[in-house]
Amino acid sequence: MVSYFIGGSLGTWLASLAWQHYQWGGVCFVGTAMGVLAITAHLVFGRKIKKI
Repeated sequence: MVSYFIGGSLGTWLASLAWQHYQWGGVCFVGTAMGVLAITAHLVFGRKIKKI
């Protein structure tokens, strides 16, 4: 839950900065970048499925 909260608050903070400087284009970029980061972390650090 701690990492979930940190991710949410970091995303909100970055999106507010992006809105202040770049409006919707910046907010969409932040959302896309966070999604790509999450997928990359999942693929790199995800659990390996053991074959029986």
